Amino acid sequence: MKTKVSQLAVMGMVAVAMTAAAVADQISVPNQFIAGTTARASEVNQNFQALVQESNAQDLRIQALETSNAFLMNQDQLLCRPSSQWLFRADEVSSCYRTTEPYVTQRLAFSEVMAMDVVLVEASDDYFRFVFKTE
Repeated sequence: MKTKVSQLAVMGMVAVAMTAAAVADQISVPNQFIAGTTARASEVNQNFQALVQESNAQDLRIQALETSNAFLMNQDQLLCRPSSQWLFRADEVSSCYRTTEPYVTQRLAFSEVMAMDVVLVEASDDYFRFVFKTE
């Protein structure tokens, strides 16, 4: 039961991460201009202000990622390259390795990874990054 709950939690975190990544890429401006028409300075300034706000928000996201990456570099991690069915099939295995043993690749099922007392900290289409819990 604990494994099933953990799998659902991970799937939820993956969905949130993918949604956040999709939203972070979109920038919109309030005013569209048509060739041959006069642009008002106030509308041009509104567009620039929208870009400045998005740029500042991007800076904050980048800073947060850099800070968390610096923390992660000092942690014992497990990196896994999941197959498309890794989260859903108990017998499906993934190539995983620990950062403390980078040249040792293990073939692990998702349930085996979750039994290792790890926390998912990053998920993408290419890999899952887990950090081992510390006391």
